[in-house]
Amino acid sequence: MQRTVPLVYFTDGDRVILMASNYGGTRHPAWYHNIKATPEVTLYAAGCTGRFVAEETTGAERERLWELAKQHTRAYAQYEQTTQGREVPVVALSPAG
Repeated sequence: MQRTVPLVYFTDGDRVILMASNYGGTRHPAWYHNIKATPEVTLYAAGCTGRFVAEETTGAERERLWELAKQHTRAYAQYEQTTQGREVPVVALSPAG
């Protein structure tokens, strides 16, 4: 089943970066679980339309992208306190094929 979800994003090279922040909530958003189950996605965004493959980032790469996200959207820094210990997943979409 296809779903459409509007999300804030930024780019890192040819990748599109998404934060599974759920507005700072204590649970991961539904879209995160959907792309974990089926990582092939279609993206419709200015300059980034096409087929992509989603992958959750980890370690130093996740930390680097999380710091960039906080620069793009100030609310992410606040979310570190409101998630009650939940680490916000940072998802990278890479062009398919």
